[in-house]
Amino acid sequence: MPNYFLLTTLLCSLFFLKGQGQSTDFLVEHLHRQIEKAQQMQGQELAWKLACFGRRYLAPDDAAMQRLYYETYYLPELNIYEEEEELENGFNAADWSPNGKH
Repeated sequence: MPNYFLLTTLLCSLFFLKGQGQSTDFLVEHLHRQIEKAQQMQGQELAWKLACFGRRYLAPDDAAMQRLYYETYYLPELNIYEEEEELENGFNAADWSPNGKH
């Protein structure tokens, strides 16, 4: 079970930085560091929740934020997406790019 106090603290720090007018690149980098710490301290569930909040509330249209969300959700060791595997919804991991360009 994730530590909700830690989750709340991390999210508050991100919203504070956003309120101070920090650039999106800075917010994404800060969130990336927090996600790495969360994975080490609390496991994947907390890290994924941070990535979800970041993608939804901090910078929903930012390509770097989308990429961070993708990397947090789809762990490489799970081998969910193979290079040439085409899924039912048409997603091909080899063609994916955060800005929609192939």
